[in-house]
Amino acid sequence: MSTPTEELPPDSSSVTVTRDGDWFVAIDEATDVASQGRTRPEALANLAEALELHHGGGEDIEDADTFLATGLDIDAGELDTREPRWPA
Repeated sequence: MSTPTEELPPDSSSVTVTRDGDWFVAIDEATDVASQGRTRPEALANLAEALELHHGGGEDIEDADTFLATGLDIDAGELDTREPRWPA
């Protein structure tokens, strides 16, 4: 069995990785930030990026509708604006 060589997030003691079907899910238990990937290293890399954003990395979104349209090709007018059925 080989040993993974990917870099772990700074406090990797709180990170768990589980398999869910074809996906690996990585969760930082300290912050409840989660991400996924097709491989364990990809899930951990995606988690590291999500943690960076969680801790203040990235840029603020000034206009959500413009960001959705240009960044994600989503028409905000077509989104369902109902409240979710589950508690937040």
